[in-house]
Order: sequence, then structure tokens, then C-alpha cells
Amino acid sequence: MSRATFANDLPRAAPKAMPADEAAELMSSIARADILRRHIPEERTDSNRHDWVFQDIQALDLLAVGAERTADAIAELAKQDPSLAAALNGSMLEVGGGLAALSLALSRRFANAQYLVTDAYPIAVAQAQRKAAEGGCGHRIDVKLRDLTHIVERAAYNVIWLPAPILPLRGAIAAMSRLSMALRPAGYLIVGNCPQLTSDAETMTNGARLLRSTGQIWSQDELSMLLRAQGYRGFTRARCSDGVDLVICNRT
Repeated sequence: MSRATFANDLPRAAPKAMPADEAAELMSSIARADILRRHIPEERTDSNRHDWVFQDIQALDLLAVGAERTADAIAELAKQDPSLAAALNGSMLEVGGGLAALSLALSRRFANAQYLVTDAYPIAVAQAQRKAAEGGCGHRIDVKLRDLTHIVERAAYNVIWLPAPILPLRGAIAAMSRLSMALRPAGYLIVGNCPQLTSDAETMTNGARLLRSTGQIWSQDELSMLLRAQGYRGFTRARCSDGVDLVICNRT
């Protein structure tokens, strides 16, 4: 099965973009000071780096609503690519997983998959563990308190999910190197990028961008350069119905 490659145009998995009022609600929720700077403790080797985490469960719940749409888009792409489908039925690492909403959604579509969800926010981890147990997926979804600096596995996962905003501008290459080492040679990296918001929500977008000064909003070109530098190729791009941009790639 051939994988579609797109140079500049970003095709849509579904044509409907996020409505302006929903986008504004999302950004205003973020802007309610739920993104706070979180410094890495001094005993870590990368003491100069820091990351950001969501500190508001209501905001995490709001973001989790889009997980079903993201899972739908990923599942549709898997129908067109048997190797991606096989990988999604293997082991998956969900980085910055929040309430583990994406793993929960994917677990209902890929019955044989096993998931590790990591997040740097203790309350989110506790909530995610509870949701996995309540959903009957506790035996398939493991949730751990961990950030990008603690991804140390080697060739452990068939799929890694990465929400692009958690990549700091400074340290992105090092973080991507950790993830690449954790991915199996024929594995897939799936990157989710920020919704392409309507002009009505642009003010909120800019405000959120300032608030998450330790996060980063990546353009598609910037992401492509970063991924190519790590040896990724065969880019498949799609847009979820909520506007989230997906990039799926591997190194084979």
C-alpha cells in the first residue's frame, strides 16, 4: 500500500474545521492560567531545560473531547495502510497524555494494543489511571508520571504519539532523539499539532502562545525540518475534524 506524500498542501481527513466559538472556548480555557511553567528539578542532568504542563483538569477535559476525533482520523489512515494498522495493534507510547484520552479512544479501535501514557502533571496522571480503570482498560493502559527527559527506553514502541506543543524550542532536538531511540526501527511517529484556528480566535491564540512560553507552536515546515533531521520520511498528513493537524512518519 503506497503512502501519500504531500509537499506543501495539507489535505483534510474531514473538511469541517473547528468552529470559532469552540476554538475561542479552548483558548480562553488555556488562557485562564492553566498553563504554568514547570522547572525540572536540579538533580536532572538537563537542569537548564524546562517544560510546561496543563494545571487545570477542566482544561484537560476540554482537550480530551478532541481525542475521539483524532482517534477516528488515525483509524481511517490505518485502513489505508496495513503496516500502520499492524503497528497500532502493538505497543504505543502516548507522551504528554494528560487524561489518557487518546489511548482510551484508540484502545476501542485497536483491540490488541498496549499503551504507556506519560505526563508531567501528577493530578492528570492520577485522573488518567482512574479513567483507564473505569473504562476497563487498566490491564492495557499503563500511566506514569514522566516527562520527555525520562524517556530512556530503546526500540520499545511500535507507535509514539507526540503533541507538538510539548516540544520546547530549546531542547527539541534532544527530546526528539530520545523519542526516536524509544521507537522500534519500523515504528511510526504520530505528531499532533495545534488546530489551525479561525481569525475570530486569533487573539486568544496569541495570548495562549505568550502564556505557554516554555511550549512551542510549530509550523508544518518547522516540524518537517525537525523530523527529517531525525531521519523520518514517508510523511502522511491529515487534518482531524477539530482542526488538529496530524503528521505520521517512520524511518523505513
